[in-house]
Amino acid sequence: MSYNITLSSSMRSNLLSLRNIATQMSKTQNILSTGKKVNNAIDNATSYYQARSLTHRAADLNSLLDSMSQGIQTIKAAVEGLESGIKVLEQAKAVVEEAIPKSALDIPSKTWLKQQGCVLAVVSSWEELKQAVDSGGVGDIVIYGRIDCQDTLNLKDGQNLVGVDSFGRSDSRDIHFSALTFHDFGSHPNAIVLNGNNQISNLFLDFSATSTFNNIKISENSSVKMNNVDIQSYSNSGYLFMIQPNVNLEFTGENNIYANKLKYVFGISGGDGDTKKLLLNGDAKLNISATGLSNAVFHTMQTIMSDNSELNIFTSNKAFYGGKGHFYDNSRLNVIRTGTSTGAPFTREFSGSFYDKSQLVLKGGYGLYGWNSNRHPYNIKSKDVKIILDTSKSAFYVQTGGPYISAVEGAKIQTSAGVFEATTNISNMEIKPSGSVLPAPFVLVDSTPANAEEHLSDKVKEMRDKPHQKIILTDFSEQNNDSYLKLLNKYDDLIKDCSYQGKNLLTDDKLDIIFNETRSGKFTIDGQNASVEALGFDTKTWITKGHLEDSIYEITEAIKKIRTLQSELGNKLSIIQTRQSFTDALVDVLEVGADKLVLADMNEVSAEYLTLQTRQQLAVNSLSLASQSTSSVLGLFL
Repeated sequence: MSYNITLSSSMRSNLLSLRNIATQMSKTQNILSTGKKVNNAIDNATSYYQARSLTHRAADLNSLLDSMSQGIQTIKAAVEGLESGIKVLEQAKAVVEEAIPKSALDIPSKTWLKQQGCVLAVVSSWEELKQAVDSGGVGDIVIYGRIDCQDTLNLKDGQNLVGVDSFGRSDSRDIHFSALTFHDFGSHPNAIVLNGNNQISNLFLDFSATSTFNNIKISENSSVKMNNVDIQSYSNSGYLFMIQPNVNLEFTGENNIYANKLKYVFGISGGDGDTKKLLLNGDAKLNISATGLSNAVFHTMQTIMSDNSELNIFTSNKAFYGGKGHFYDNSRLNVIRTGTSTGAPFTREFSGSFYDKSQLVLKGGYGLYGWNSNRHPYNIKSKDVKIILDTSKSAFYVQTGGPYISAVEGAKIQTSAGVFEATTNISNMEIKPSGSVLPAPFVLVDSTPANAEEHLSDKVKEMRDKPHQKIILTDFSEQNNDSYLKLLNKYDDLIKDCSYQGKNLLTDDKLDIIFNETRSGKFTIDGQNASVEALGFDTKTWITKGHLEDSIYEITEAIKKIRTLQSELGNKLSIIQTRQSFTDALVDVLEVGADKLVLADMNEVSAEYLTLQTRQQLAVNSLSLASQSTSSVLGLFL
């Protein structure tokens, strides 16, 4: 009985061994098929969850790698766009350089002008001009090209309106590089108001289309200089200059005024006329051609000339209505009557004093005017003074009394009757009757009649022959810059096309690159506008050579800005690529770490599986032997 139990235990032991081996083999086969020694939390909870965490992080970083790759492509699209943009701008520069030799107009460029210390602003539009004036800043406001003014210009003390010729880069001022044109902008009483110390230089002022009452108002206690200025005024019933008390208005250089249908060219407002002074000196020339005036060129103010200055007046009406004139140092006053006018050039209380080889030439109409209510004489202070009365009517005009003459001994007056010389000093002598003959103590010393032509300059004769020729603004350059503008447009089109997946870093778009799975590491790339306007292309139309120079400067600076932008984008691209490489390597580290926790050593598992197969075979053989032994023992009892 006990023997049978022993045999059963042996067989049972073999069967248990086979079952354990089968279980181990099943587990080993699973490891071999998956390659993992930990497939679930039951296998090894700690390793399973650690590996799972590492794997999830690696997956998150892998998705960020895709985002980085797309960001890199967006940057590359912008960089490539800029490189192509540079080629377009270089082509535009070649167009400009080709055009420069064809431009004979050499005036300063805006860039050069802005670098001058005296310049407050360089303007080429009404908006820019208005902004500069309203800023209250002091200095030269440089007029670049032709500006159509739309409102009153109210200049502050110390503000000057100057044309580009003021900077000595051109010898062609007749072309009028700089011009202000005033149109009809309502009921404004003035087009320009000057308040204090102001200068207008090398500029053409066109008031011919405005209905404002006064063209230029000079406020009280102001000191204004006009230098190389051309002025045109038509169809206006007011004043060209409306001058208030305590004003000095000085002309220097050569100035031309063409006026039609005004009341006065120089009119006054308030106070004594003696407080309003017109000054010419230093070889200054003021040429005034006035037709259709309802009154006179000058209205009750002082005219002071010296230093070879010249005042030429062409008028169909009066030249001076009252006021005083002081003429020194070879100064010349030439008054030429135009049309069929028979009036007198000097009327009502005008007194003129002539010194030091100064000259007065009157031609046409009547000559010197007399008004006996006030004795305002014509004073000849030097025997070197020239008084030439080449009149078509009487040389001495009498209304209620003749003109009054004061003269030093030896002074001469030439009329159509000849040259008369004072034989003694004469004080306030009335000339009667009217005519061309001077009474004693003047004596006829030469019967040659007055001839104004001998004393008029070629410029004066030219203005006399064409006294009312309207100034025409010539085009500064006929250079066609269509191809240049088309290239700028093509550049802008190219910049607009530099987007990648809806992002364009050459506009104001932003690009965010996330560097880690918690999104705490974010790299933002701000787009920079690289359009023509943003790069500072102010010069679109070529007017002068200066504009061409500006275009070259703008292209050069634009290419520099693009190169800088390229460099910035390149640096940001390098940062992203470095982070991309790091993230890629980190993913490998995480994945390897996870694998180390769950993957099996296939050599070890294979050897283990082979061992299990051997043990299984041995267990089977053992079980077979045990079964045979049991059968033999049982046979003894049968």
